[in-house]
Amino acid sequence: MANTFICKSCQEEIPEGVNFCPNCGVSQKQKVGESNHQTEKGEKQNQTQNKEQKPQQKEKKRPYKIEVDFVGREGEYIFDIQVLSQDGDGIPAVVKINEGNEYHDRVKTDNQGFIGNYKARKFTQRKRIFFFRVIGTSVNFQKELWGPTPKKKKVDVIKRGGFIANLKNVLKEKKEQ
Repeated sequence: MANTFICKSCQEEIPEGVNFCPNCGVSQKQKVGESNHQTEKGEKQNQTQNKEQKPQQKEKKRPYKIEVDFVGREGEYIFDIQVLSQDGDGIPAVVKINEGNEYHDRVKTDNQGFIGNYKARKFTQRKRIFFFRVIGTSVNFQKELWGPTPKKKKVDVIKRGGFIANLKNVLKEKKEQ
């Protein structure tokens, strides 16, 4: 039986003298002080103590929380929204924004998980609930904001002298009319 090598990448047996693995195409050139040679008995000989390990895949960061800042008043608001991982890093995501029962929007963040200057629709109700949710997760944020203040009715100024004096003045004014 001919001498064989073990591929560094896919661990398949390949014939001696081949520069690239026929299975995966990875170069089989040896580093100084390393041997990947296998004898006819199938025993792998390794002259180096430090084996190269495959690099571990980076664990994909998951959305952990959503932060929302806003400016505005009386039914006109602008939001800055950021999706964060557990490490506090911004991560890309899609955020669903509900503006009360009337409107919803899906907005994609940038690579740092940021949506800047999202302008909400102007509303006239007394208050409106805004609900922000990261699509595909349970991460959400809710904020209740106030709409325009109702116009105040004109109130007559109370004259000096207390309630009785004002009552007398009102009755006197009605008699004269």
